[in-house]
Amino acid sequence: MAGANNMSQAKRARQDLKRRAYNKGWKTSARKSVKALHIAIEETDAEGGMPQVQEALNTAYSALDRATSKGAFHKKTTSRTKGRLSLAVKKLKVNLGLLSADK
Repeated sequence: MAGANNMSQAKRARQDLKRRAYNKGWKTSARKSVKALHIAIEETDAEGGMPQVQEALNTAYSALDRATSKGAFHKKTTSRTKGRLSLAVKKLKVNLGLLSADK
């Protein structure tokens, strides 16, 4: 391995490459589902589009939780992301008049 001065550094570099490749797939999947939710929110202009948004939200939550359970994301990162997604959906519902802005 380039830059490794001893055997333990070489092993650590090999492990890092394997873990990076493993985590990349889970992270990509989660980020794609989050992006799909954002697109669904942007394209929804009537309450008829809410089922697609809700489905995209459920898919994003599932992908984030799966990636977290595999170790690709920290649990607090996932929690923060899910909270922001929930807030975005709530704002959409308020804008469509499906929810009051009080709570």
